[in-house]
Amino acid sequence: MTPYKSFAVAGAGKIGTFVIEALLAQNAHVVVLTRGVTPKTFPTGAAAEVVDYASRASIAAALTKHGVEVFVSTMGHGGFEAQAFIAVAAKEAGVRLFVPSEFGMSTVGVTEGVLAVKDAFAGHLKSIGLPSARFFVSPAFMKKEQTGYFGGEAKWLTGYDVNGKVNIVGSGTKPISFTAEEDIGGNGNTSLFCTIRPTLKRPYSGFLAYVLTSLEPSELHDKRFRLQGDRKTFLQLAELFKAETVFVDTMPGPSSEYTTILHKFIERGMGSTGWDYAAGKEGEEAAGSTNQLWPGHQWKSIKEIHGL
Repeated sequence: MTPYKSFAVAGAGKIGTFVIEALLAQNAHVVVLTRGVTPKTFPTGAAAEVVDYASRASIAAALTKHGVEVFVSTMGHGGFEAQAFIAVAAKEAGVRLFVPSEFGMSTVGVTEGVLAVKDAFAGHLKSIGLPSARFFVSPAFMKKEQTGYFGGEAKWLTGYDVNGKVNIVGSGTKPISFTAEEDIGGNGNTSLFCTIRPTLKRPYSGFLAYVLTSLEPSELHDKRFRLQGDRKTFLQLAELFKAETVFVDTMPGPSSEYTTILHKFIERGMGSTGWDYAAGKEGEEAAGSTNQLWPGHQWKSIKEIHGL
């Protein structure tokens, strides 16, 4: 069978915009599902379809119209519940592969906390007979910011953006997988979230777009992709960025409840994308074990992302 060529993407912020542009760079047909007005930064070359996420018929009609083979969800936490409804519509429309909104730490077998919702959705996809491809990349993307030592989500994960320190719940000695946004989704050319290297003359495809358009369907169906661009502990991050560390029981800031939960997961070892929740240890599908599916690619390190 030939690789997939037609894609639908729901969620055009952060990693979603990268993915859309990277798929277009691979000469794929891409339709972006929207709730209303097309964004001003809408990628050139993509189609847009306004859908009612409360209407299965509306979603199925849009997917059927474009002959969508693969549905990619990059929805945030607020859209997780909608995914189950969308999946049923996608199945009815003949979609052959569903990429759920993972793009974080491994959630396979997780039965507690906020991450359990993601694994439960994977079970839902299996129950309706719709194959999935799950991408585990990091508890926090690597991306460069204009100010501060830490970039992107790492700033949020450590609470650095709240008090200028690396806040740690636990020992801070457990390894954490980090993967650059560019390596996950691509660099794009109109994305507000991308960091384009001075030597880069054109958009390039990230891992997600590369494997979805290059691998045979049998190599994607019900597969897990465990990426890792770099690997550091919280203490190593603090040393790298010359930031003060403080050990806390609860993370500071408006996302305190969620980041505290993530720190507790990381303290158990789950910050590595190769973590096997059921076994309670790093699994046979190790962090970065699927990096090799992108031959010749040089994965970005934290030092490179931040120019250290």
